[in-house]
Amino acid sequence: MKQTATYLCAALLGASMLSPATAQADEWNPLGTDKSVLDTLWQTALHQQEAGMYEGSLQFEEAITYALSTLSFGSSTQRDVDCAVANLKAAMYRKQEVDASPENFCEFFIVNPNFDGGITGYGETGPLTGWTNSGAYQANISFLSGLCCENRRNDGSYLPDSELSQKIDALLPDGYYVMTVTALSNGSGTGFFANGQAVAHPGKESRVEMKVAVQVTDGTLTLGARTQNSTANLFRFDEFILHYIGTAPDALDRWVALNVPGRENYVEYPQDYTQRLLPAANKALKETYFAYLDEVRRTSGFTPSTLNAAQEKLYALWADVEVSALEYDTLEAVLDTARKYRAQLAVDSATVRLTLDQAIEEAAACLLDETAGDDGKEVSALIAKLKDAQDNYIAIGYEPADDPTVLPSIGLAAGEPESGLTLSTDDGGIRIRSARAQSLYLYNMDGTLVQRLRMDAGEEAFIALPAGKYIVGGTVVLTR
Repeated sequence: MKQTATYLCAALLGASMLSPATAQADEWNPLGTDKSVLDTLWQTALHQQEAGMYEGSLQFEEAITYALSTLSFGSSTQRDVDCAVANLKAAMYRKQEVDASPENFCEFFIVNPNFDGGITGYGETGPLTGWTNSGAYQANISFLSGLCCENRRNDGSYLPDSELSQKIDALLPDGYYVMTVTALSNGSGTGFFANGQAVAHPGKESRVEMKVAVQVTDGTLTLGARTQNSTANLFRFDEFILHYIGTAPDALDRWVALNVPGRENYVEYPQDYTQRLLPAANKALKETYFAYLDEVRRTSGFTPSTLNAAQEKLYALWADVEVSALEYDTLEAVLDTARKYRAQLAVDSATVRLTLDQAIEEAAACLLDETAGDDGKEVSALIAKLKDAQDNYIAIGYEPADDPTVLPSIGLAAGEPESGLTLSTDDGGIRIRSARAQSLYLYNMDGTLVQRLRMDAGEEAFIALPAGKYIVGGTVVLTR
């Protein structure tokens, strides 16, 4: 067995240095993707399996099946191959057979951590390879790495109680771990767990890199995501990673010192990726968040439970900041639109001009001082006031052409970058394509925010809408 163990160790540590694709791999893959590393690792795994080394390991069975399908399908991409290699390395890992430190392997412990195995074709979903699925979760295209897991209800009702989980039985080294996963949810009752530890997502459409601390004592770990008594209808997440941080009593304290950012890491315009952007939001909310952040960083003697409780509160406080930031973002977008109409439409009425100018001035002042009420009502009131003044200004300043239902589009200010938007009105809604990553706000003509979109470069979205006039990215469009 010692000889076999040594062979496995060499296979795991040296797989990235293997020779180019063999003739057999070329025959399996006419498209030219390099499958040589996966081929060699898979054959090693078969020998290990015949020796009885992985008997009863569900993780190994899932990983070797996925590896075989990746090798066999000529349409497998390099991403598929890399995922299969990582999964197989995770399943083959044994504490007593690897001389290197466990940290080198932690990113490979979780089978199919990015849900690559859940896509059967563009826009089509298949089984979520490596995961036990209650049936409510499916793979989806476009979130972080291009693929994600999603639980969604489009009928307006809340998500059902459901769970996606995975048991890692690869004899993990005992000690403390932190699981990370990036997620978005628009309501309560969603979150992540690792063994008996859990952290709730703050909801409010906040996108959070969440962390769950856990202690492993028997070499196994069950982790995943769940919804329970949820008020959300969208729960989306991606990129599970497991970090081993050691066995020392102060391991979690040292992890906090290195990974929980201090207030000095938040700046208005960060110069490098180690600093975080501080949004325009209510100052009191930001200070509440930073005060608790300082408290967490001063604390010692963390256990998984106390660290998870602290993290959960930090996520909730930052979500409040993000909600306030969205109000300010919306105000800034509406202010920009109002200024463009004010500059490009001529209005004879001095009263109407003065009303719009005053609303613009109030909105601009609010953006600068960031002291509007914590609940956002003051900002919302300014937005409504500015939209009313703008609509009255448009109504007087625009002389209808042949089609009186169509309002003019507004142009770009000098030096302003192109929006990169392509808009078309299909039956029942608006189709939007964005050439660059950006946030968009869609309003109806009574000043109500209909929908907020976060679009990636090249992304296309269709929004079903009743017939009427709407403003998207400064352009007025008519739906039928």
